[in-house]
Amino acid sequence: MTDHALVLNLSDELYEIIKKTAESSRHSLEEAAIALLELPYSLADLETEIENLNSYSHVQLWAVVYKHLSAEQSARLQVLIDKSKTPLFTGSEKTELDALVSLVDRYMLLRTEALVLLQKRGYDIKSYLNPQCVSFSV
Repeated sequence: MTDHALVLNLSDELYEIIKKTAESSRHSLEEAAIALLELPYSLADLETEIENLNSYSHVQLWAVVYKHLSAEQSARLQVLIDKSKTPLFTGSEKTELDALVSLVDRYMLLRTEALVLLQKRGYDIKSYLNPQCVSFSV
């Protein structure tokens, strides 16, 4: 396999995910970025996706721990939550809100399972169990 150099301009948000992944896994930024790029993005049911975590490298598991809603999704979620308290809240907005809440739930379940696997692999995850450490931008 031939290696190719690639220069990317990353958002602050994506850079922070890569940086935290690198720090937690004790790997370079490059290795963390590659692990994040190699994460399989699956539309499989949640149970299958959780099972697939067993085949992830520890760097990929750390990337799962730090994955969160994009800034746009997070902002939209907040707008929908606020609007849901008003009579102007529509059925399509409720559907959109439900989808975003389901995505947050999915990320939290995957994050929890990734932390369990990391603990089994010898990582100290205690500081990640503090509710204030949850890194979902909701």
